[in-house]
Amino acid sequence: MKKNVLTLLAVLVTFLAANAQVPQGTVLVGAASNLQFSSVSPDGGDNYSDLTLDAKVGYFFVENLAGGLRLRFDKLDDFSTSYVGVFGRYYINGNIITGLSLSSFSMDPGGSFEKSSAMVIGLEGGYAAFLTDNIAIEPTLNLDLFSGDIDQTSFGFNVGFSLYLNR
Repeated sequence: MKKNVLTLLAVLVTFLAANAQVPQGTVLVGAASNLQFSSVSPDGGDNYSDLTLDAKVGYFFVENLAGGLRLRFDKLDDFSTSYVGVFGRYYINGNIITGLSLSSFSMDPGGSFEKSSAMVIGLEGGYAAFLTDNIAIEPTLNLDLFSGDIDQTSFGFNVGFSLYLNR
C-alpha cells in the first residue's frame, strides 16, 4: 500500500512539474458549457432546461500573458443573458491561471419584464491541466461583480477545455 501511494505521488509530482511555459505567439481557443435539466416543484413540478456556452479567443503577447475576447450566452427557457467583453490571463509556471475580464452584460427575461444591462468585472483562478502540448482541461473558480441595472456578486466553479495553437 505504501509503495502504491509513493508511486502515485511520484507520478503526480512528475505530471505537475513537467509543464512548459506558454510561449509568445500562442493562440488560445477555449470553451466551456453546462447543460442541465432540472425539475422545480413549488407549483407542481415544472421542468426547465438551462444551457450556458462560454467561449474565449486570445493571443499570448508575451510568454504566459494572454489577452482576448470573451463571449458568453445563458438560456433558461425564455430567459436569456449574454456577455461580450475582453479578458486577460497570466499563467504562473505555465499552468496556474489568474485572470481578469471586463464585459458588458445584457439580460432579456422574456414576457412583460424589463431588459437589463450591467458592466461585469470578472476574476478567475485555476489550473490548466495539459493533456497534450496543445489541449488542456481548465477547472477555475470565478467571481463576477455586476454594476448597473443589476448590482450583484456571483461566485462559481467552472470546468472548460482550451486549445493552444502554435505552442
